[in-house]
Amino acid sequence: MTKYYSDAWRTGTYPTITKNQIFLSARPHSRDQDIDSDSVGKPSNWQWVGGNASVTKSISLLISLYKTDDNLYAVVFAASGADGGSLQLSIGTSNGTFSVSTGVNKFKLGLSPGSPTAVLMDSSGQTLISFSPSGFNFVSNPSAYNFNYYMAASP
Repeated sequence: MTKYYSDAWRTGTYPTITKNQIFLSARPHSRDQDIDSDSVGKPSNWQWVGGNASVTKSISLLISLYKTDDNLYAVVFAASGADGGSLQLSIGTSNGTFSVSTGVNKFKLGLSPGSPTAVLMDSSGQTLISFSPSGFNFVSNPSAYNFNYYMAASP
């Protein structure tokens, strides 16, 4: 993803996407979770509401967020063969199907406990990518605060 945006910045033109790819990001637990067993506590500005507008804006450009919230974010780089297709996105009991067009597509889905799965299909329903990243699980009862976002990219 970085190469795409750095090339656009360097040349002044967004490059043509030639490879389908899915990028996922999410938090590992609810932002409002209270964890009594964590002696460190929540970090300052954990909610990312208010604060320094330029810092908030810079961060939002990096991960498309204006505040911490409980969503699974998906960015799909769709080549021409994916135009008119769809993305099936799920995590736990949350699921959604979204229309995809050629270029950069951004989606979000409310989090529920479980691991994410994303399936990109062309307009005829043929699977182009099926992506279930390992190592990520959104949990409802964490033992410690973790305000980092998990990021994964399909091959």
